[in-house]
Amino acid sequence: MDTIGQIASTMHHNFINFDEWVYTPPYYSGEFREFCGALKMTSQTMPLGIVLEKCEIDNEWEPFVWQAVAVIPGAPEIDQWRVLDQGPGWTRYHAATMPLEIHRKETEGYKYNLGIDPPIIYLVLRYDDDAENGIAPFLATVCPFEAQAYLDGDEDLVEAVPMPDLVSSWLGEFVEQHHVDEVFYKRKREPFDPRKGGGGESDGGLNSGSNGGAGGPGGPGGDAS
Repeated sequence: MDTIGQIASTMHHNFINFDEWVYTPPYYSGEFREFCGALKMTSQTMPLGIVLEKCEIDNEWEPFVWQAVAVIPGAPEIDQWRVLDQGPGWTRYHAATMPLEIHRKETEGYKYNLGIDPPIIYLVLRYDDDAENGIAPFLATVCPFEAQAYLDGDEDLVEAVPMPDLVSSWLGEFVEQHHVDEVFYKRKREPFDPRKGGGGESDGGLNSGSNGGAGGPGGPGGDAS
């Protein structure tokens, strides 16, 4: 799998000025981080260019397959697919630019993802006969729990690509700022009180009150008066 740098080089050789085409996102600047801290932002967004590869296969009913191979942080919007590279039986495209959104309430999933080596960006691709090339990027997420929800269906293709260092640094700072570990509270067991008929540990029915249980009024050995 090519790295982002190799894809950048490929774009340059295809007469795309990569230095102008991909910019350094303001999300990573010190000024932006300070701005986020001041506003206590609970969500952030970074644009990602989605790189898809079309591969020919030896199948009578399905002559080719699609797979996601990379993302490009900070890519600009495009109005049509752009060829990045191609070879015998395969072509790579910048298929779309879409927002990667992160939210404070999903930091548990982000923290889990950052613990993977390498961290992953999940891309949901949706088959659409009306879309260019019959498939379209639908969602980019770094939350494995959100990706799992799409895996459970059969309408979408869920792909995983390595997370670029720029994205993992940005995500890590967001998690560090917003994540709060959930505190586990052990339930306190109250002592059993037969007068209340509940609470605490079960007595196995030995004190079942007026319903005639053993040892209770009216039960065997009880006071029948």
